[in-house]
Amino acid sequence: MDQWTIILASIVLLIAIIATVMTLKVMVNQSKAKDEQDHSVEKRVRDHNILLNPVFLVYIIAGIGSIIYIVYWMVQT
Repeated sequence: MDQWTIILASIVLLIAIIATVMTLKVMVNQSKAKDEQDHSVEKRVRDHNILLNPVFLVYIIAGIGSIIYIVYWMVQT
């Protein structure tokens, strides 16, 4: 395998593990709060609603990684 393939596969695996752990945390919190009323949104989430959203973070990281790979590929050829 090429060195970059191993690095890319490692990054994808890391993102998948982090996403799984975050999803499990949300599931646990929802099961605990089944009968509770919703609380107001935290101030730091209100102030940085995009930066604290894991879906947007994955899109941003994947986009940056794709751009880096494309630029690398263009320089090599």
